[in-house]
This record gives sequence, C-alpha cells and structure tokens, in this order.
Amino acid sequence: MGEKKPRGNGKIEKLLVGKDAKQRARTKCKEIVKEVKAKRAMRGMAAGAESTPDYKFTLIHDLVTFTVSLSALAENDDGMLMVDVVVVDEFGKKRQFSSPVHILNPPIMVPDGTTYQEADEDGNMRTLANFVENPTLALQMVLEQAVRAQL
Repeated sequence: MGEKKPRGNGKIEKLLVGKDAKQRARTKCKEIVKEVKAKRAMRGMAAGAESTPDYKFTLIHDLVTFTVSLSALAENDDGMLMVDVVVVDEFGKKRQFSSPVHILNPPIMVPDGTTYQEADEDGNMRTLANFVENPTLALQMVLEQAVRAQL
C-alpha cells in the first residue's frame, strides 16, 4: 500500500481549474483531439489526415483478436467527443459497429497501478487507486468498453 498521490499536476488538469462543468468537458475534448492529432503527426501523418486509421489498438473478445482503428475524431461545443472507429477481426473481416461513438465529458485520468488507504466517514479503511493523466489511454479504455458492448 502506498500513499495518496497529489492530483492536479497534469497538463490538462491545470487547464480545468476555475471552470464550470461544461467548460471542463469542452476543454478536455479539445485537448484530447489535439493530443491524438499530435501523435498522428509524430508518426509522419499530416495532422489533418482524419480519414487515415493510424491510431489503433487490439483487444481480445471471446478468444478472437480484434484491431480497433480510430478513423475520425471531432469535438462539439457541448463537451462531447465523436469518434469513428473501424473494427476488424484477426481474419481481416470488418465487423459491423455502430459508429460514431459519442463520449460526453471524456475521462483524462487512468489508474497508475498504485493504491493508498483512506478512512471513510465511518472510520473504515478502504483501498483506493491513484490516478495519472493520460487522455489517450483513457480514450482507448472507453472505446474498448464501447466495442466490447457491441461485439
């Protein structure tokens, strides 16, 4: 058991201070889109090449490996991400998938693998996870849930 790690040190977290819920959601969407586009650019892709599915990850469902590719990503003024994904099984067959995935107020934090203990209001000790800012991994985790729900 470790200690509670301080929050609010992430790049995006600092941008959220003093904003209302809708402004925080909009800011997170905007920053996630920027980060994904920057990663595409670092891979040699043009930052505006929305139709090229170069951001991808694999997941295993019912003993079949699937590749999930992000083919388009956009945000709206309500703090919602719209993500188009393509799901292909290990045999190259494209799977039917309801796209785009809409993510309202997307997460930016993921567990960092460490925990700490804290007493609740009754004095009972409980174990809680520490989190770290990683919006790209948080987006992947949400998309994995969405894809698994439709497979």
